[in-house]
Amino acid sequence: MFRGEEVLAAVLENEDTKNHAKVTDRRELGKMFDGFSLNKKRPCECAHGQTAELRTAESIIQVSLCGHCFDILDEGSVEHYRMPKAFFEEFERRLPSE
Repeated sequence: MFRGEEVLAAVLENEDTKNHAKVTDRRELGKMFDGFSLNKKRPCECAHGQTAELRTAESIIQVSLCGHCFDILDEGSVEHYRMPKAFFEEFERRLPSE
């Protein structure tokens, strides 16, 4: 598992609007990962139209997400977590749904 402060870059994509953004500024990443913690949840049936690629010094983490899901994709398996509020607020600020 990774910690938010380890993220060096975040590549964000909203597949619904075809918008994308790359965040590398430490202050901006700090806003995204303010109070970041992942809490496991049961999988749900929602459709995820957004993705994030989180780059640390040691790995690239692929995430499928929506307003309430933060699902980490790892070599064919999926770990399901609740969406951290600050992360999604910053994601939406950069890539609005509409």
